Amino acid sequence: MTDSCGVVAVISSYEPDAGLVATVDSVIGQVDRVVIVDDGSPSLIGDPAGTVRAVLDRCAEVGATVLESGDNRGIASALNRGVTNALDGGADLILTLDQDTVLDVDYVQRMVAHRELAASVGITDMMVAPSEINGEVAPFWFAHRGLTLAFEPLQSGMLFSRRLFELIGLFEEGLFIDCVETEFYLRARARGVHALIVPGTCIHHRLGHPATWTVPRPLRWALGRRGSVRPWSSPKTHRSGTTTSREIDWSSTADTLEPSRCGARSPSPRTH
Repeated sequence: MTDSCGVVAVISSYEPDAGLVATVDSVIGQVDRVVIVDDGSPSLIGDPAGTVRAVLDRCAEVGATVLESGDNRGIASALNRGVTNALDGGADLILTLDQDTVLDVDYVQRMVAHRELAASVGITDMMVAPSEINGEVAPFWFAHRGLTLAFEPLQSGMLFSRRLFELIGLFEEGLFIDCVETEFYLRARARGVHALIVPGTCIHHRLGHPATWTVPRPLRWALGRRGSVRPWSSPKTHRSGTTTSREIDWSSTADTLEPSRCGARSPSPRTH
């Protein structure tokens, strides 16, 4: 358990495998409670005694609260149900996680400590995010009062306060999956809320399944021979299958396309 009062982890799931158990194992000793919201996994109906049921039951056995939706309403709806459950239970801080995100052993402690540091320099409304994702530096831009600001942070691994949800509301369910975290981040920024990078924190996160992306025709003339390619993962998908995929190396086209500055990277794929 963390020393802070009322830290609850909310995990959204859909057709989870053993990775969800690993996620719960990595966080349950760091928070006061874990809430899993399954977003209408079809297997719970089609194969009620199958793998998904076994995974959710295993999570419940180790202490997680498991809530099940009757249909697939999207990650925003699942997160909102979990957040509401946590707030109703008295949570002061809420950590949101995807079903395939694993945390370091001192992750929550560092997140809470950074919030306290920010409060000591006058930043009262904030959300905090990890400094690394799968060993890579998370997107950032400049500093505010000596603290590094996150650039459109990934929802998974972020720590939110009760006050923040009271200030700007819950996640936008009309977006279903794509852009849920972006919309929330922009809405928060519009109210003067900062997203802070927490040094020394890392999440280990599976970025979906590989897919193919073709360079749009209007960009081909600009890229020419300078745009190198590398593998990437498809955004927010639960579909099975693997294909070869490519992604432009935006750093090779900086003078033409003007990507984000000051450490902010080009937009990266996200997963549920």
